[in-house]
Amino acid sequence: MKFNSNVILLVICAFLFTVSCGSSGGGGNAGGETGGGDNGGGSDSDNVNEDPMHISVPVNTSVTVKGGESTTVISGSYGMINVVKLKSLGIDLMETLKSVSVTIPPGSSATTSQHSAQTSTASLLFIRIAGEAGAGTVCQDGTLYGPFTVMNNEQSQPASVQPEKASLNPSEVGIINTGSFAMCIQVESPLDAVINVNNVAVEMSICEEAPADIVGTWTGTYSCTNFGTGNDGGPIALTISQNKDGSYHYEDGSAVYNGHLCGNVFKFNGGVSGLYTESGTFVLNSDGTASKTSTWNSIPPGVTGGNCTDALHKYVVE
Repeated sequence: MKFNSNVILLVICAFLFTVSCGSSGGGGNAGGETGGGDNGGGSDSDNVNEDPMHISVPVNTSVTVKGGESTTVISGSYGMINVVKLKSLGIDLMETLKSVSVTIPPGSSATTSQHSAQTSTASLLFIRIAGEAGAGTVCQDGTLYGPFTVMNNEQSQPASVQPEKASLNPSEVGIINTGSFAMCIQVESPLDAVINVNNVAVEMSICEEAPADIVGTWTGTYSCTNFGTGNDGGPIALTISQNKDGSYHYEDGSAVYNGHLCGNVFKFNGGVSGLYTESGTFVLNSDGTASKTSTWNSIPPGVTGGNCTDALHKYVVE
């Protein structure tokens, strides 16, 4: 499959997830393999296509970070034209580390003894993503991924990263599919260093199916099997709308969700700010009904949570 320059640009922007992984970051927060937090970031393995393409993208670039400080590597908005629609986008951080090297600049503030003591200290990487309109505040308010943690070996080279992979939420995939997004990457490193990145191991899948018509009000029943609280279920009504930027959105009471549509499958994530996060899949069936499955987790995670299934049909005004 050929990739046009815009797809490569997208991947290069995605590479910035790992720009500083050489001595600065690795993965994990409230969602499995990537970040999360109260503002809904993070995704789990269900959000990653089961059989994505694995692409090694040459970037051949370097980034300078200041030891002992939080360094903003990038902050701004990015636009792409005629980008293919993605089902999923992620980075194999461990594979990427194989092409990352770290150079301690001459005259670095780290002495030899300090250097030796700091090689075993974790470095951290934080990424935030928002829609283009949020470019001015993305470093404060964008959806958080991280912190990603990288450990160096005795030669100050990156040795391991936890978690080993990072993947975007459906809501952020939806933002990127609009062609414009904002990103902020910040690094906390114990050493002054120049991080050299040769290749980035990207996992991505492309949506080739035309979007189904799912916009409208859906009613039906839901059932949740929970932990930390009782099971629940009953009637449900939700309205799915398409945003002006082409992404999709729905509300269920005070809960708000965003995501992307590929064919008849709408993947979403959201929840109620400060209360719980939820992610799942809405599938339009061939008979016009719909099935929705989701997993929810309290904020902070692990206190309560559960798995829910919905049986839905489109509400039609008589």
